[in-house]
Amino acid sequence: MASSYHGEPQEEEDTFEYHIQDDFDASILTPAQLVMLYELQKEYPGSAKTSLARRIRLELIKDRAELEGREVTKYEFNVAYDLKEVMDWAPPLQLEGWVYL
Repeated sequence: MASSYHGEPQEEEDTFEYHIQDDFDASILTPAQLVMLYELQKEYPGSAKTSLARRIRLELIKDRAELEGREVTKYEFNVAYDLKEVMDWAPPLQLEGWVYL
């Protein structure tokens, strides 16, 4: 017995970005990093939040190491990539235009 197809094919409403499994915990980001995450999501809508968060954190440690005149350590890289703890750093006040009195 042959089966027949009755009806028209349905278009898939979901796009690739909805199929990405992303168990991302936003609590490991600071408020400023969350803003950056949402900006990157607008720029790269198909990217997983974990990938974008790692990108933010890697840029953070690169900037810090560059300012301190050193290379990024393996430990820093691992912490940034693992996304298991909050990672924050602010440049010294004199670099933000503040003057010590």
